[in-house]
Amino acid sequence: MGKAWVCEMGASFSRSTTGQVIAQTEEVATLKGQLAAQQVAQEAEAASWEALEAEIIA
Repeated sequence: MGKAWVCEMGASFSRSTTGQVIAQTEEVATLKGQLAAQQVAQEAEAASWEALEAEIIA
């Protein structure tokens, strides 16, 4: 009886850990997407400023 309980606890812990890993993997993917979007926005803003600077100089 004791060994069956240990096995059940181990299986439950494994499912819990797997669920946490999946959730964290999804969160990392979301954060990477947000970071990529921010980088694109920053690059676009930098290009805009460079164009404005070139226009002022010309």
